[in-house]
Amino acid sequence: MAIVIKTERVVSDEGELCRKILEVNLLNKAQLPALYFQNKKPAVALCSNGKGIYFGFPHWYISLLEGVMYREQDFQENLKYIYDAGKNLQEVNAELKKLRESWNSIETFVI
Repeated sequence: MAIVIKTERVVSDEGELCRKILEVNLLNKAQLPALYFQNKKPAVALCSNGKGIYFGFPHWYISLLEGVMYREQDFQENLKYIYDAGKNLQEVNAELKKLRESWNSIETFVI
């Protein structure tokens, strides 16, 4: 599943370029492999309230909440982290697939 972040580009009262988060759509922590959160690389998941993105490693914190406006520079930094987290998830899924293909099988022991 893709990570979808719907934003509105706005200019703040201070004249700063900003983005207001309208909607986020991604998997929650329970739907993602545990290894994704254990390998000390960027990870993201949907907040438990379904209204924001939960960032992981090096410290867990909530960011990009729906209805909140972020400076463009801050949004772009968060976006880079999300791309890195997506790459991490692809690597984890490939590693798990390789392990499952080489290990998952039926064995019979006759003693």
